[in-house]
Amino acid sequence: MEKILANYDEENDDEDFYFHWHVDHLEKGSVKHSVEIIDKVNQERVYEEHLQKTFDIEIYRDLLEKVGFKEIEVYSDFNVYNEECERNIFVCKKG
Repeated sequence: MEKILANYDEENDDEDFYFHWHVDHLEKGSVKHSVEIIDKVNQERVYEEHLQKTFDIEIYRDLLEKVGFKEIEVYSDFNVYNEECERNIFVCKKG
């Protein structure tokens, strides 16, 4: 997440609405998302904060095995697994 979401900031200010999404890096594998949406027509505002955390790949493997998955394959960004990649995809079979 340090690369994909590092200091991510998106803002859109239109006539009808305002949108702001900002990501703060907290520590390795942990970020905070702040999202603000303002409906200018209905005079409504929503603000949310979300914490997102990732773990080492072995923790995910162990947890999947504990709940009964036997065949666990991991890919990175739809390619062969790469330790440097921050987005992993798990393909698992229960059994």
